[in-house]
Amino acid sequence: MKIPIKEITVANRFIYYYANFKERFYGYVLRRDGRNVPNEHYAGPFNESGVSTRSHPGKASSRPMTRRRWRELRPPLPPAGRETPAETEPGEIVLFLYRKRMMLGTVSHRVWGTRICLATEDGRRLIIRRNSLVYLTGVGVTDNPDFLRSYGASVRALAGHIDLGEIWNVFKDDQPVIEISDIGALYWGDAPDPSRWLALFIHLESDCPYFVRTRLYTYRPLETHEVKNRVDLLAGKETLTHELQEFHHWLGEDEEGYDPKTLTGRQRNWLEQIKQYALWGSESESAGNARKMLRQISFVRGDLQRHAFELMVRKRVWRPDENLDLLRSDLSPDFPSDVLEEAQAVDPSRILRGRRRLRRASFCLQTDSGDDPELAFSLRHRWRGEYELGIHVPDIAACVPAGSALDRSASDRLATLRLPDLTIPMLPARIADDVGRFGVKRRRPALSLFWKLDRNLNLGNMRIVLSSIRIRTRLSAGDVESIDSGERRPLAGRLRILSRLTDSLREQRLRRGEFEDFGRTRVEAGSGGTLIRRMDPTDPAYGIHHELGLLAAAELGKWCVRHDVPAIYVSQDGVENRRELDGISHPIVRRHEILRQCPYPKYIAEPAAHYGYGIRACCAAVAPGDRYPDLMVQRQIVHHLKTGGPLYTVDELNLVRYRAQEERAHHVSLRSRHERRLILNRLAASADRTLSAVVLHPRRDGTLVELTEFPVKTLVQAPRPVNPGDVLQLRVNGIDRWRCNPHFLVLSSARAS
Repeated sequence: MKIPIKEITVANRFIYYYANFKERFYGYVLRRDGRNVPNEHYAGPFNESGVSTRSHPGKASSRPMTRRRWRELRPPLPPAGRETPAETEPGEIVLFLYRKRMMLGTVSHRVWGTRICLATEDGRRLIIRRNSLVYLTGVGVTDNPDFLRSYGASVRALAGHIDLGEIWNVFKDDQPVIEISDIGALYWGDAPDPSRWLALFIHLESDCPYFVRTRLYTYRPLETHEVKNRVDLLAGKETLTHELQEFHHWLGEDEEGYDPKTLTGRQRNWLEQIKQYALWGSESESAGNARKMLRQISFVRGDLQRHAFELMVRKRVWRPDENLDLLRSDLSPDFPSDVLEEAQAVDPSRILRGRRRLRRASFCLQTDSGDDPELAFSLRHRWRGEYELGIHVPDIAACVPAGSALDRSASDRLATLRLPDLTIPMLPARIADDVGRFGVKRRRPALSLFWKLDRNLNLGNMRIVLSSIRIRTRLSAGDVESIDSGERRPLAGRLRILSRLTDSLREQRLRRGEFEDFGRTRVEAGSGGTLIRRMDPTDPAYGIHHELGLLAAAELGKWCVRHDVPAIYVSQDGVENRRELDGISHPIVRRHEILRQCPYPKYIAEPAAHYGYGIRACCAAVAPGDRYPDLMVQRQIVHHLKTGGPLYTVDELNLVRYRAQEERAHHVSLRSRHERRLILNRLAASADRTLSAVVLHPRRDGTLVELTEFPVKTLVQAPRPVNPGDVLQLRVNGIDRWRCNPHFLVLSSARAS
C-alpha cells in the first residue's frame, strides 16, 4: 500500500483521508498536527516532495479531468489476479455488485458488448455490466443445482464470524484509505482462498462496523463514535432478525393462539399490519411488508388477503364469522368523555319549563321489528262524536343543543346502527334510552302533532305543540293483537278506532301506487343461537305504528312547504314495468323482482313523491333519536315555532343529507351482510338436512335461488334448464366465510305448479 508523505493529507470539513490513487487529491492541505496552513490550498497531482506540479499552486484547476485520463486510471486488480473481467468463463462463480448489494452468481454467457448474463444464488437470472464484477473466484459450479446456494450459505456464515477489530485499532488514528488486499493479508496472514476473499468482501459490505467503502476495493476506518453507532445498529438488526424469525414461527403454529403478552412491540406491530392487509388489501399502509411476511410463512397461492383473514382466524384473533365490514367502518358503541359528561348534565326539569302539559291517555306501541322510531299516540273523544288524534315525537332537539359535543358526535355518526347482536347508537344511553324516550309515569319533552277527526275519521288540519307528556302504558304486539281479536282491555276502544283509521290510510296509499308490503325478516342473535323471525305486515301493532308514523312524516312535509321552512325529505322513484311485475303469480318470485327493480330511497331538498309509501311529501322528522337528518329538521321546526324563522339554510342541510345518503346505504349493507353471516352459521349446522329453494331467475353463471326456510339468495348449478318458481332440493356442501357464500349440491328439482 502506497502512502504519501505524512505532512500532506486531504480533507473537507467532515472527512479526512490519505490520497492513495496516483497521489491525486483535492481540498485543503493540513499538517500532521491538525492546524490549517494559511494560503496553502492546493489542487491537482502532487509529487513526492509534496509540491504541486502546477505553475500556480494557489489556483484551482481550470478544467476537470478528461474522460480519457479516467480510463487510464484503472482500479487495483481483484485479489484473484485476473487481468480483466472479460476473462470470465461460463459456469464460474463470481461476486458482483447489484443494486448496492454484494451477490454471488455463476456466469451463464455473454449477452452483447460489455454485458454478462448471470444466474444468482436466489434463483434469479440477471444481466449486468462487466464493470459490476467485484471478484472472480475461478471456482466452477458442479452438476448439483443446489451447489451455488450451499456455497453461498457457507461463505455468508464465514463472513458472520469475521472480526476486524484488531486491524481497526492499528489504523483508527491515522485514518488511511486501505486496499482490501492489505486487510485480507493482515487478517488471514497467508494467501487467502476464494471462499475467504468472498467472505471478506461480504463482511466489509454488510456486517463490518469498523470500515466503510470509499471505492470498489478501498476502505476507510471509521472513527470511534461512528464505530459505536454502527455496533448498536448491527445489534438492533440482529435483534430484529431474531424477533422476525420468532414471529414467523408463531404464525405457523396453529395450536398456539393469540396472547398479546407473549409478543414484543415489534411483533404486535407486524400482526397489526397483517390485520390491516386482511381488511384493506393493497390499500393498507404496509401492504408490501404484510405480503412479504405472508409469503415467508408458507408457500401461498391465490388470494393473499384471504390467506391473511384465515391466518387471523387460526390464531384466534378473529372469529370465523367476524364482521370485517364493521371493523373497516371503525364504528364503536363507546363515546368520548366530554360527550358523556354533556349527556349526564342534561336536566329534564329545565327542558320541561314553559311547555304545555298534556293530560291525555297517551301510550306507546312496542312492535316486533325493533327498528320503528319511538312514537306515542293519544286519542281523545270530543263533542258530537268527533275525536282528537295526537302523534307525539320525542323532542331530542331540546336535549342536544346545536354545536355542542353531543351534536358533533351525532353528526359524525349520522344514524343508529342496529345489528342482531350489537347496537351502535347515534346518541349516548342517557339521551337515547332515558331523556329522549317516553317513560311510564315520567314526563318527557315532545313535539306533539294534533288532528281533528270527524265521525267518519276524516283528518282535519294539523297543529304543532311543544309539549311534555307522560304515557300511561307501553303495549306489546301481543297486547294489541289480543285487543284486535275482541279481548276487553284498557284502551281497547281507542285502539280499535286507530285500527279503522290505519286501514283507511293504507287504502289511500294503495290507490296512490304504494309498493306491496311484503313484511320484514328479522334476524336475532341470543344465547340460544340465531333466530329468524318473519314480520307479518298485517300485524295490528305494526300497522298502527307504521301508518301513523307515515302520516306524521307526510303532514310535517306539507307544514314545511306551507311555511317555507327548508327541510330534508325522503323520496323514492316508482317501478316502470309495474303491471308486468303484478302479473307474476309466485309470491316469492314477485317479491324478489319488485325489490330488485325498486329504486333505492334517497334524501332530497325539495318534496317529491315517495312511491314506496304512496305519499307525496315524506319529511325526515319522526326519528330524531336515530337519524341525524331527522334531528336537524326537528330543530328547524322548533326554531320556527319559537322565532318564526329557520335555523339552517338549504346549503347547511345539503351538506348533511349528502353524507347521510351514503351512510344510510352503508348501514343497510352492514346489516344485511352481518345477518347473512349469522344465517350461514345456521346453515353450517344444517349440513345433513335437505333444504328447499325457489328458482328466482337463471343467470349466465348459474341459477339464482332463494331458500324457503332461510332468507338467503345464492347461485347454484342446476342440472337442467329451470324456470322461475321451480323448487329445488339442496344440501349444504360448504360455507365460504371469506366471501359469505354457501355452496349447495342440487339433489332434485320440481316444476312450479
